[in-house]
Amino acid sequence: MERGRILVARQDRLYVFKLVGEVRKTAEVSYKVSAALNEYVNKLMEARDFDSVVIDLTELTCIDSMNLGLLAQIGAFMREAFNRQPTVISTRQDITALLHTMGLDCLFTVIHEPRDLDANLEELPPMTVSERDTLRMVLEAHKTLAELSDKNRETFKDVIAVLETQMGNNDRATSS
Repeated sequence: MERGRILVARQDRLYVFKLVGEVRKTAEVSYKVSAALNEYVNKLMEARDFDSVVIDLTELTCIDSMNLGLLAQIGAFMREAFNRQPTVISTRQDITALLHTMGLDCLFTVIHEPRDLDANLEELPPMTVSERDTLRMVLEAHKTLAELSDKNRETFKDVIAVLETQMGNNDRATSS
């Protein structure tokens, strides 16, 4: 399996994201790729210097719920800030089915045919963040997914409870 990579480009007021390979927590990578995506998206949302987003999933082979939650955050932000839906390009039936099952199709316009985006994509370098920042990122991603549907709320309620407990324990440990 190809290691997970996230490529990005900007064209005028359009941001392009391309997720490649396995974008998930693995023993080798931890959440370093996810942390890079999270940081990039947070800066993007602060700047608000765009009005369109395209997310290319044509070369994505695997994605976990945490990274789906990061994508959902992009969709939710676009809806709130610009009353628009980002476009997702997904040519793999398994990935498209996952988007639908998790309710992300309500946040995105999903296109099933490949597109030539003609973008100068650059890889986001993986980054290391603190345990607390990792917990916060994972928690917020899962909360975003839980907000999409009753099914997700039920699916992720225990994960969210554990993460909130860990955040509290982490807070107490760092303040001691």
